Amino acid sequence: MDRASLLNHLRATHFESGDRERAQADARRIVAYLRSEGAARIIGIGSAFEATRAFTDRSDIDLVVAGIDPRRFFAVSAGAARLTDFTLDLTALETVTAAFRDSVDRYGVEL
Repeated sequence: MDRASLLNHLRATHFESGDRERAQADARRIVAYLRSEGAARIIGIGSAFEATRAFTDRSDIDLVVAGIDPRRFFAVSAGAARLTDFTLDLTALETVTAAFRDSVDRYGVEL
């Protein structure tokens, strides 16, 4: 593998400093989109929003959302995913277990 290909591979698979901030900026764009699609509540969870957790090359943007019409959830999720280069994990709050909801309420960041 030549040097340029190796550097491109490393950039694509390893995050540099500032990537958490880039993920948070993408999350803000995604939040605006989700609100335009009817979201009433959006909560960020995971390493993109918790400074005490490492943000690594396997990190993603985890959002929990309430208020999206269930019949449109997957289409809205696909539209949101197009707004970032990170993997987006979008979860409908209405479908989670009580334990998951408690964790979201305790550790999540309202966006």
